[in-house]
Amino acid sequence: MTQIDYTQMVLTYHKSRVKKRALDLVVGVPLLLVSLPVQALVVILVRLSSKGPILHRATRVGLEGHQFTMFKFRTMRIGMAGTLVTASGDPRITRIGHHLRSLKLDELPQLFQVVSGTMSLVGRRPEDPQHIVHYTLEQTKVFAVPPSLTGPAVVVDEEKVLSGCTSEEIESTYIRDFVPAKVQTNLDYLENWTLRTDLNILFETAVSLIPGLDIKWKKSGVTKQLDAHERSLPLGLPFAPQQDYGTLNANVQMFGALEFPEQ
Repeated sequence: MTQIDYTQMVLTYHKSRVKKRALDLVVGVPLLLVSLPVQALVVILVRLSSKGPILHRATRVGLEGHQFTMFKFRTMRIGMAGTLVTASGDPRITRIGHHLRSLKLDELPQLFQVVSGTMSLVGRRPEDPQHIVHYTLEQTKVFAVPPSLTGPAVVVDEEKVLSGCTSEEIESTYIRDFVPAKVQTNLDYLENWTLRTDLNILFETAVSLIPGLDIKWKKSGVTKQLDAHERSLPLGLPFAPQQDYGTLNANVQMFGALEFPEQ
């Protein structure tokens, strides 16, 4: 059975771990302190927006495939059915939630997780476990590093792009187009990591949050991957085929936490 060699990816990460952790603390701690008054205001706004908890607790895939709880400010009404992937205009999103999501203020609680070491400032965004079954064996290399607050695949507003899809198309479009594009962008980032790259991504993320200001001088990696992936898709392909669960489980045993349903 073919095994994925994670050795080089893990070694590359360990060599950069001290630098990345230093960046997380040097930048993350001041950001957390500065954000506390904003977070206090958001708590009040969320409480007034609709009934429900202040925080949304989402299960995500973290370092080495271990699942963890990611915290966000709640931006949706509770008790309403909908798709796993969210698009702009989703009726579940509250009026305040729209503004929080557009400015990424709902992600602020994750600064606590960055400072604690559960997450990092820059890298790959944590994925929902239900989407991991669509990863190829090569793509599971992204789990060799911790999840992050932002990354090279974050600049593109996927919710806005998906807003043109019907509710039936959102999930399949995300799996078909966004999953492979985002994962390849993250793999490219990991294989070519530098501290300067992280600083550039932090800057681009900050600029992308300024209303009405687009990053025109540089086409993001995920946008390029989306364009290339779209050109490579056969016409009529509904979504990326699922991987064989048994084979995928056998190749990620080193992580010990990824679990896939029996078929």
